[in-house]
Amino acid sequence: MLKNFFSGDKSKVGASAAGLAVRAEDVLEKLKNVVDPDLHKDIVSLGFIKNLKIEDAENGLGGFQVSFDVELTTPACPVKEQLKQQCEEQVLAIEGVKRVSVLMTAKTVGRFTSGNTSANPRLSGIQNIIAVASGKGGVGKSSTTLQLAMALKDTGASVGILDADVYGPSMVLMTGCAATASSRKAESGEDLVVPVDFEGISVISTAMFASASQATILRGPMASSIIKQYLTQVDWGELDYLLIDFPPGTGDIQLTLAQCAEITGGVVVSTPQEVALIDARKAVAMFETLKVPVIGVVENQSYFICDGCDKKHFIYGSSGGRKIARQYGVPLLGQVPFYPKITELLDRGDADKLRGEKEIFSSYQKIAGQMASSLATLHKNSKDCLSHFSYSWDQLKETTHEPQQKSSAGGGVKKSFLTGVGKKNNWLSLSWNDGSESLFSPSDLRKSCLCATCVDEHTGEKLLKERSVPDALEIVQVNSVGRYALQIIFSDGHRTGIYTFENLSQM
Repeated sequence: MLKNFFSGDKSKVGASAAGLAVRAEDVLEKLKNVVDPDLHKDIVSLGFIKNLKIEDAENGLGGFQVSFDVELTTPACPVKEQLKQQCEEQVLAIEGVKRVSVLMTAKTVGRFTSGNTSANPRLSGIQNIIAVASGKGGVGKSSTTLQLAMALKDTGASVGILDADVYGPSMVLMTGCAATASSRKAESGEDLVVPVDFEGISVISTAMFASASQATILRGPMASSIIKQYLTQVDWGELDYLLIDFPPGTGDIQLTLAQCAEITGGVVVSTPQEVALIDARKAVAMFETLKVPVIGVVENQSYFICDGCDKKHFIYGSSGGRKIARQYGVPLLGQVPFYPKITELLDRGDADKLRGEKEIFSSYQKIAGQMASSLATLHKNSKDCLSHFSYSWDQLKETTHEPQQKSSAGGGVKKSFLTGVGKKNNWLSLSWNDGSESLFSPSDLRKSCLCATCVDEHTGEKLLKERSVPDALEIVQVNSVGRYALQIIFSDGHRTGIYTFENLSQM
């Protein structure tokens, strides 16, 4: 196995003048103490260590110098420097090692990492397609899409943006891209559109094909046809991430994108006020219906920092995005403050100057890192896990395991994905990606429901009277909600509860 990690002159791995020896096994054993915080496994088991070399130390230091690469699942990994420091500390602790050189690299994990192929040849070079949606306009969805793309690009990732709002495209205005998209001939003879380059990001927008003052008047089928062309007749090339700026609403264009774009995951953008949260919930529900995993929620215009008092003012209320994230069991990726300078720059087409507004842009860098990590975790963990299902109680198979069975996987793997759903008598049985299994009684699940009917979403006060739940309650149906929760329908007719994997694993 070590030959997969080791390269270089093996003769230099042996006794030094002082009689010390450092072996590849020693280095790898130490590196097993470095754990990826998202995948919850050590970096050796994950196969991150490449090109390990052990050589005599130079410059008369004596002992050995060790060098190796750490190949991460995304260049946008937010803990890249932390992992590098841990690697250096672990290897330097080996007796005889005088110098450590760690090169942090990345190979983006995506849809085709395991050899899968795309039905659409124009999308076959894109590893991750991310839908950015809001459900309503005016919440900063397009500016969020642009800044996330820029943050990803700065990490070394190859990135594209599809401005899918054919009625009100804004990406050209914000980026200042005055150029129209060009075309080239493919080997098949068809004409392909070449995206416009903005700061190394490939951009396509309806505004590149029409005058800015020209009204776009299209019926639903015509708009859907244009979207299909963006996905099938644009030369996107090789991309780590393609971000699609969804139009407001949940209509024809959204459905076409979900059916044709092979979307990896969705990000929901909202502002804190309730009128925006209502539509954000619709966006989450849309992704659930379309079988698109929700990566997380971004709360834009979260607060305003006054120049005079340096105090946070919550203009639209507080923690609306956190409320949605908690309700649906998805991550809150970040809370971005209201900052007038951003609007001024984007209205002038000076998006290239956004990086200078470090206080705001750093928020998007953190969000982009979390988003990339979530996607990598999704790809790594979901290979053998259940994704979309709907089982009636009669369809579930009987299991023979006992509750609180000890995990066979070990290693602190987080219960993030389901590998099996079954039943034992009238109890629900769940098998997790960490190798453990859990049993839940119907009455306990019903009493633990967190829906708005059972718990006041504003105060957190429990509304459900537990004595009203019958002991003889039964489960009628179990449905998946994205890749993060279950909907359970009970014999008393209750069906509005969303049981997130996080809450279930804690139960």
